[in-house]
Amino acid sequence: MKTNILYLVIIVYWLFHLYVWYRIKTIFSLGWRGQSVAFVTLMLLCFTFMLSRLFNLWGWFPPGQILFRLGSTWLGLFFIFFCLKSLLWIVEVATGWRLGRDRPAVWSATVGCAVLINVFGYFEAQNMTVTRLTMTTPSMATDTPPVNIMQISDAHYGQWVSLSRHEWLLEQVQKEQPDLIVVTGDFIDFEGDSQGRFMDQWRSVRPPLGKLAVLGNHETLSGIPASLAWLERGGFKVLRNEVVTFDGFSVIGWDDPTVSRYEIPLDRIGPIHPVQPGECMLLLHHQPVWPPHLAGAFDLGLAGHTHGGQIFPFGLVVFLTNGVLSGLQSTSWGGWYFISRGAGTWGPPVRLGAPPEVTLLTLSHGKKKNVSFAQPDP
Repeated sequence: MKTNILYLVIIVYWLFHLYVWYRIKTIFSLGWRGQSVAFVTLMLLCFTFMLSRLFNLWGWFPPGQILFRLGSTWLGLFFIFFCLKSLLWIVEVATGWRLGRDRPAVWSATVGCAVLINVFGYFEAQNMTVTRLTMTTPSMATDTPPVNIMQISDAHYGQWVSLSRHEWLLEQVQKEQPDLIVVTGDFIDFEGDSQGRFMDQWRSVRPPLGKLAVLGNHETLSGIPASLAWLERGGFKVLRNEVVTFDGFSVIGWDDPTVSRYEIPLDRIGPIHPVQPGECMLLLHHQPVWPPHLAGAFDLGLAGHTHGGQIFPFGLVVFLTNGVLSGLQSTSWGGWYFISRGAGTWGPPVRLGAPPEVTLLTLSHGKKKNVSFAQPDP
């Protein structure tokens, strides 16, 4: 089913490019030579992103990285251009105004606006923030100092992780000194030239309680064995549908549903016992949904996947697909779920209306369980 949807998306993307080529040759009155150049250019840009994935699968990483960056940048530019053209059409239909959206000058201005918006979105994607959560629980002893847990989600280490973003993550670890680091999926996203160096630097990060990770959908796309090897090289303990216990709290790490395509379906795994009044159970899961047999088994779930929508108005599609974008949500049994906007980007290196973040969760003693949400640090 999902494969059919992917094919449909590719066909629709190609048809949009074909339509743009038709409008360009008509509006700008191109001769056959200009039409040919425009057609070849648009078709190459259309399929560059997909070709980069094939190059990676074949092990051709340097050219694959060049194609990926070109194709993903074009994808973001094309998406914003399409949204602007759609907005002009909606305004014309709703108001009856004639905006001349098919005039060459309007087309050129729309392209210019799309470029400026993408430049702004690129800088927003570099504007990393720290979001703070506080959780109190009676399972923590009164004389136990608070435990600080840093959540990193959707870093997408591979072909688009900049050195500045990687260094910012390491700086936050150095600044906040978390007791435990947890990665909620999509830490690995195909291979890149600098991935090994980045993972070696992560291996040198040794918080007191260690570093935990779960698999996301991009770890499966990158190949589960390869992703596990990279995470192990970074010094992360990957939780595969299992529980680890610390002093005063426990952590469940659960595979992403996409892992079921390659390994044991998650619905064949036995249930986890419901959380007890005196326990504090955290869930690490990539997508902001959980298997039915985990309902009631955790107090606070940490997830990612949505990127907060990443690029407005694409967030509307993300919301309709997942039912949530980001932030702190409550569960039907009195627990909570926090969905991170993530630290990286997928596809276009751009964010609009969804700045990247890491999360710092502070666990401390309290008479009852409670979770509070604070705004990101400036």
